[in-house]
Amino acid sequence: MPIAFPLSFRGVIYSIVVKLTLQLQLLPDSEQRKRLVETMERVNEAATFAARAGYDAGVFSQPSIHKLAYYEIRNRFGLSAQMAVRAIGKPLNASGATGRFAPPLSRTARLPMTNGLWVSRE
Repeated sequence: MPIAFPLSFRGVIYSIVVKLTLQLQLLPDSEQRKRLVETMERVNEAATFAARAGYDAGVFSQPSIHKLAYYEIRNRFGLSAQMAVRAIGKPLNASGATGRFAPPLSRTARLPMTNGLWVSRE
């Protein structure tokens, strides 16, 4: 969340907005770690599925793959809407500029920490 604070320079007051970034390390207990790893594996399996579905259909843009695979990913892998969208985007990011094919992702490839992605809805 951006933080705003006033700054005065030569009699003029400016409002400065600063966005802070925090690097943190998760320290889950054994049960939480198990659930995180299982979730990472499901997202990466879904990303591999999305890449294969797009390649087999001959479509290589995120909107095309989204239309093709979104609901199947939600149902087959049991992912939230935001995680399904991230899974569809992962192979496109991995393939770089070509956008033509991404190899299968590692089962424990990294997932981004974004607002709402890791929020528990239980």
